[in-house]
Amino acid sequence: MERRPEGDGGSRLGEYALAASLAAVACAFVPAVGDVVVVPLAVLAIVLALVEIRRHESGRKARVGQATVGAVLAAVMLLVVFMTFAASQLHA
Repeated sequence: MERRPEGDGGSRLGEYALAASLAAVACAFVPAVGDVVVVPLAVLAIVLALVEIRRHESGRKARVGQATVGAVLAAVMLLVVFMTFAASQLHA
């Protein structure tokens, strides 16, 4: 049997936040459903990142770097969606 390496025992919410924000970036390039998918993924990434950062502040092991990158990327994606929505409403 193959032995798995022991992890650092920290939370994986930072990894999940980063993955959700990267999925939001990928979905942003889909023309028809991109905005509908990006907003929930970005909000999810921000919530997961905030929970992970709170865990770090309370002294528990956390992946705060990945959580921070995920939150910033998700916030940028929300801004991009808002700007494209506002631009499309100007031409209507």
